[in-house]
Amino acid sequence: MLENKVVAITGAVGKIGSAFANSIVENGGKVLLGDIVKEQGNKLARNLGVDNALFFCEDLTIPDNIDYFINKYNMGFVRVADE
Repeated sequence: MLENKVVAITGAVGKIGSAFANSIVENGGKVLLGDIVKEQGNKLARNLGVDNALFFCEDLTIPDNIDYFINKYNMGFVRVADE
């Protein structure tokens, strides 16, 4: 249903963010996770699977960090967009 789709989730380690991430992956999508809580973010990404999730510990209230986040998406999931 969500194959070849990538969803960026900010605040990913919170209850809503992590539930959303799990739902996306369960339905065939991939997730780009952003949060300022590094340990929990890394754990969430591992639980979702290395082929399904990328985590970046960034404060996305800072505009420059948003560009970094998007560039990491392009580097990590570019193969998904090309399919």
